[in-house]
Amino acid sequence: MSVEKMDMMTVVGPVESMDGVLKRIVLLEKVHIDSFARSTGEMSLTLEMIEGEQEGMSAMVTSYSDQLDMSDLEKKLDVILNRFAISPLVDKSVARGDHSFRRSSIEIDWIYSRIEPLHNEIKEREERLQSLLEFKENIKYITGMNIQIEQLRNMRYFSYRVGTLSKDKRIKLKESYESISAAIFHIGSSEMEEVYLVVYPSDIEVETSNILKSLNFHDIEVPVQISGRPEKALSSLDNMIGNLNMEIFNLNEEMKTFKQEYVQDVIISYNMLLLQRQMERIKMKMAYTKNFFMLSGWVPSRDKKEIQRLIEEADQRCIVTFKEGCQLQKRTRPPTKLRNNWLTKPFENLVKLYGVPSYDELDPTSFLGITYMMLFGAMFGDVGQGGVLLLAGLYIMKKSSKLRAYAGILTRLGISSMVFGFLYGSIFGFEHILPALFIRPIENIDFVLLSSVVFGVVLLLLSFGYNIANSIRQRDIKEGVFGRNGAVGLMFYILLLVTIVQYFVGFEVVNIAYGITAAAVLIILMVLREPLSNLIMKKRPLYDEGVSEYYIESGFDIVETLLSMVSNTISFIRVGAFALNHVGLFLAFLTMARLIGNVAGSALVIIVGNVIIIALEGLIVLIQGLRLEYYELFSKYFKGEGVEFAPVKLEKAK
Repeated sequence: MSVEKMDMMTVVGPVESMDGVLKRIVLLEKVHIDSFARSTGEMSLTLEMIEGEQEGMSAMVTSYSDQLDMSDLEKKLDVILNRFAISPLVDKSVARGDHSFRRSSIEIDWIYSRIEPLHNEIKEREERLQSLLEFKENIKYITGMNIQIEQLRNMRYFSYRVGTLSKDKRIKLKESYESISAAIFHIGSSEMEEVYLVVYPSDIEVETSNILKSLNFHDIEVPVQISGRPEKALSSLDNMIGNLNMEIFNLNEEMKTFKQEYVQDVIISYNMLLLQRQMERIKMKMAYTKNFFMLSGWVPSRDKKEIQRLIEEADQRCIVTFKEGCQLQKRTRPPTKLRNNWLTKPFENLVKLYGVPSYDELDPTSFLGITYMMLFGAMFGDVGQGGVLLLAGLYIMKKSSKLRAYAGILTRLGISSMVFGFLYGSIFGFEHILPALFIRPIENIDFVLLSSVVFGVVLLLLSFGYNIANSIRQRDIKEGVFGRNGAVGLMFYILLLVTIVQYFVGFEVVNIAYGITAAAVLIILMVLREPLSNLIMKKRPLYDEGVSEYYIESGFDIVETLLSMVSNTISFIRVGAFALNHVGLFLAFLTMARLIGNVAGSALVIIVGNVIIIALEGLIVLIQGLRLEYYELFSKYFKGEGVEFAPVKLEKAK
């Protein structure tokens, strides 16, 4: 429900205790590391604090220049994981153990040196086995050859090739007979190919190969171990295949045994590499002297005592200091960590799709979450269809951890849809099974459309209040007081609403003359917002740009303000329109079901209709609700220019 308070933590300690400190920081997962040198020529807060403690100290500071190259180890570990067919999980308990990175790197090298030759042996034998199996498949085509295989091999002035051609290529072969200085014998057939023996002079090897290649001639390799007549070679071929299968089986068993013995060591080494990788990344953002390291980072204020205790456990000589984020806002942007309750927390993802709130900005998550649920429920109110969305969200939440947050949104929208379904008396589109606890939209069209606009007005007024509160926090008089979404803009909007209501109701609340005068004054204040705010804040010059350019831009801005206020308000009529459309769409399917004339066909149409409504209209309502939040409401009060709190943690490389 708020942006969590942050403190800037600075740690100074002996270089020899650096790894111990960094290990605790990574495993704690509560420190957002800040670079000691953000850009060339710019001193970071780390150096400013150090300089404040001891003048001239910053001149002795250098960056990390001894980065550990872990690429070779990571490649070897990837090979090991692939050979073992495992995908280990990130495990902080493993990384907290006494295992060291040095020990893990030695173990990775040793395991790799054992399993890679073993894998290569398996692969080499599998390739030989595949070659023999292919030959066995093809040898049946040459069993009719009345010749010893070794006689072909021992020809002195001639070479030979046995292979296959597709049936369409044999025609081209016949056409090429005159240009081929070779004897070509057709020795077998299959369903798709013809088998040939080609005998040619050894001195025209290249020319013959080019011709056969152009015909897509596929060679049948004759293993060197095969001799005698082809039909007699089958028995020796089967023996060779059996021996290779046994060798491959034994090698695979050896690999399985090796895996069972060392898989836990591999998992530990995997986590140690992840830990070391994160530590190396932190080191690149740290400052160093000959004997000391300096680290700065943002931490949640409520966690700083725990963090300080763990760092001092690594080395009592470490000095840990904190400064409140609000004291440093003028020099830097503290990261933003949102803190919301269980109901609205999933909606943080929708807020972040638009932008991250600034540290000094109100968290809009609760407002968005509650209003989005109400908007969706109002547009898609149905007990049965909402229940389907609820069950779908629960199923996704159970099956996918990556989509858990979005599944949480879906469950909440499903519940909202069910609540409005009871208010509308609608279940799977049927309007007369349940009693309407509030209203039936299709029977009260004018009321539904009008109430949706009134609801939109309420949300817009709250948005003005949000913007004013944000401006007060940020000490922004220009936008908070005189801006079109500030106090002056709010009064102008209220005056505009009163004028419109007076016109339709016919009852005068504000005298027309007074109303015009007040509107003119408010418009002038909005036009003069920059010079007035600079005058109050005693800033000079009064205009950031040229005077004429400023007033031309302000004039157009007033026109845009008037149009946006009207369009933003009218835009909420879509809430009522979709509520009516939801009923109307089902009525169309219900009419089709009645026209079919039989129970089974009618039931099928109703089921298909509900599926289409849930999938298609549900998606449209999701988008329309999000559009109202982003374009009609967020544009009033939310900038989203913050930096998300991203604590360093033990995680898989991205």
